[in-house]
Amino acid sequence: MSKGDANHREFLEKLYDEHAPKMYRIALTYLRDHYLAEVVVQDTMIVAIEKVRQIISAEEPEKWLYGVLYRLIRNMNRAQNKNLKRIVSLDDCLPSDLQVMSEVSIGTLYKGIITDDELEILEKLYVRGDTYKELADEKGVSQSAIGMKAKRSREKFRKRYEN
Repeated sequence: MSKGDANHREFLEKLYDEHAPKMYRIALTYLRDHYLAEVVVQDTMIVAIEKVRQIISAEEPEKWLYGVLYRLIRNMNRAQNKNLKRIVSLDDCLPSDLQVMSEVSIGTLYKGIITDDELEILEKLYVRGDTYKELADEKGVSQSAIGMKAKRSREKFRKRYEN
């Protein structure tokens, strides 16, 4: 191992020791899953290892590291949203005569059940695949507020069609 490699290793170990706990807490806050938070922190460090010369030469290595972390969290959130099933399974909630409809827009299903604002949030989350963070930033509210609006909207829909 060359002296440069030893210095890089020492730099990366110090960076990990100093920032891994905080990176994990940040990832857990956004992803709300311990396993995914660990994966994102590990992936962040893998990128740091691959780009060690770039991070060492950066004016603010910590800023570079957290920038990678936030991009990976955003990518993970997007991947999760794309893999989620649609808002409500039509087979579970709609009366049998509506189940035969081959193409029903969300707006048609929700008309008169939820507000236009709630409908917009659901469409952006589940049709377009936006993340909670993106919607929260756009609307100027917290991610939990977006999550609660989505949850209440789905509950209104279920309640309407379960009766």
